[in-house]
Amino acid sequence: MDNKPQKGFTLLEVIMCLVLVAIISATTYSVLIFTLENKEKVEKRSLQNKVGQAILKLVSRDLEGLYTLNVDNPFEGVDDGTHDSINFTSTVSSMPDEEGVSSNLIEVGYKLVPNEAEGKEDLYILLRRESYSIEKNPLKGGNFYEVYDQVKDFNLQYYDGEEWYDSWSYSEMKSIPLAVKVEFVIRTRTGESEDEIAREEERNEDKEYEKQEGYFSAIVTIPVVVPTTP
Repeated sequence: MDNKPQKGFTLLEVIMCLVLVAIISATTYSVLIFTLENKEKVEKRSLQNKVGQAILKLVSRDLEGLYTLNVDNPFEGVDDGTHDSINFTSTVSSMPDEEGVSSNLIEVGYKLVPNEAEGKEDLYILLRRESYSIEKNPLKGGNFYEVYDQVKDFNLQYYDGEEWYDSWSYSEMKSIPLAVKVEFVIRTRTGESEDEIAREEERNEDKEYEKQEGYFSAIVTIPVVVPTTP
C-alpha cells in the first residue's frame, strides 16, 4: 500500500485559478454586452431608415399630384426656421370617411406641433392635413392625421429654375415651384434614459445638419396636373 501523501493545489494556485476564471468571465460579459448594444443600434437604425423613407415617400407622392386648375390659391409654403409648413391641392386619393367615401382631389398640408409626451418634449409631431373642400385659402379646414411623433426638424425649400427660396406663396409668385426640397431629422427613441438622450443630442450638436443621425432629404420635381377631356 502506497502511503505517500497526495499532492493537492496550493493556496496560490487556487487564487490564480479564480483570478483566471474572473478574467474570462469579465471578458465574456463585455463581449456579450457589446454584441447586444450593437444589435440594438442596428435595429434602431433599420427602424429609423424605414420610417424616414416612408415619410419621404408620402410627402413626395402628395407633391407630385399637385393640382392648380381653377384653384385660386393652390400652393403655399411657410418658412419657420426648421419647423416649416406647407399646404397645397393634390390629386392623391384621400383617406375614406366614416361612410367609406374618398376623394381624388383634396387639400393637403404638413406641419409640426410640439410633442408633450414624457421623454419626447424636445421633439415634434408631424401632422398631415386633408380637406375635401377646395377653399380659396388652403391653410384652413380639414382633418389632421399624425404621420410620426419623433420629428426634430422639418425644413422645406422651393426652386424656381434659378434659385432656392425658403418660402413660396402662389398668390405672390403667380406660379408654383418647379421643385421642392424636403429635409427632416427624426428620432427613434424606445425607452432610453435621460442621460442616453442627452448624449445622443450632444453628439448631433457637433455635426453638420446633413450629417446628423436621422437626417433624410429628397428633391421632388413638381409636375402640373391638368385633367383630360373625356
